[in-house]
Amino acid sequence: MSLFQDVERLKKAALPEVRESIASKVASYYCSGMFSEDESRLAEEIFRLLTKDAAVRVRQILSDNLKQQPNLPHDVALALANDIADIATPMLEYSKVLTDEDLIAIVQSTKEIAKQIAISRREFISGSLSGALVKTHHEEVIVSLLGNHGATIEGVAFDEIMTCFESTDSVINLLVDRGDLPIGVAEKLLLVVSDSMKERLTANLGTEHTAAVQQATEATKEQATIGLIEDGQVVISESERIIAKMSQLINHLFNEGRLTSSIVIRALCEGNVLFFEVAVSRLASVPTSNTRKIIRSSNQGDIESLCVKAGLPANLSQAITVLLEYALDEHKPKTASKREYKDNLIEYLTANGYDDNVPLMPYIMALIGSGLNTEDVVS
Repeated sequence: MSLFQDVERLKKAALPEVRESIASKVASYYCSGMFSEDESRLAEEIFRLLTKDAAVRVRQILSDNLKQQPNLPHDVALALANDIADIATPMLEYSKVLTDEDLIAIVQSTKEIAKQIAISRREFISGSLSGALVKTHHEEVIVSLLGNHGATIEGVAFDEIMTCFESTDSVINLLVDRGDLPIGVAEKLLLVVSDSMKERLTANLGTEHTAAVQQATEATKEQATIGLIEDGQVVISESERIIAKMSQLINHLFNEGRLTSSIVIRALCEGNVLFFEVAVSRLASVPTSNTRKIIRSSNQGDIESLCVKAGLPANLSQAITVLLEYALDEHKPKTASKREYKDNLIEYLTANGYDDNVPLMPYIMALIGSGLNTEDVVS
């Protein structure tokens, strides 16, 4: 029986079984490439008719047979993808005819989680589509997405997952086993997972992020040492939260190649010791806790060694020691603004003759006197 006869049968068919048979046969021939160009166009018109068929089984047969057909007309694929979940899911999971814009619109508009899960199982998923799936905040969708290593998940999406599912074991386990976590997310994970999961996380991240992971691990050990443990859980103090937030900024600057000596010294000129400490730790690949001990020891030799390891000019070590002594002096008057701090610092350096007898101090004072602040440089 010819395709044209099938069209006539379809027009007259009252029984869904007949339409099912026609849908299956035409779709099978179409996908096999047996049709001529004219016959393919006619088959596509049949598909358009069948996407409106009242019988669910007819539309299911169509979707199952056409889900991987690369030349399927976009309107046919989209009609099936927007159908009920039983019909839409094969097309949503497999069809390459559907665009990111199509899929994101469906994720955002549908109330059927099965559709979102089908999309999360696609072979390749872009960062923008992953972001839309994450914003559903459905655990089943997130679990499916995290288990799909063909999905590109961007840093903002990982942060949102951590915020929403920090206490959800199924999600945390999958995060630990992914190897593409941003360091900021990995550091947060290290503070909430068991020791065995820490080992898995470190192994999965690989050597590229070892230094940052070691810093976060060291911070966790310190918290345990000083007794910040309640009911077996690490309790994060406000100061540790501030350090974690600063670490995230520093890692971002480092990864973009923007963590320069000038930025690090400029922060110290403003009295931002925490920025300086975390930045030097990152540049030197030394745990933040060790860096803070060295800096607070005021031992110029140790500070010089640390600066050299961080790639800061060695002849700046004496100037850095002076700036640190001033910034850490708890007895100096507190100032209300960066400008006041800088003015007072210049007065202090001049009064003590540091502008004449400390190497590179004129360079430092030029930085202090400029109207540019650290946030202007790093934003």
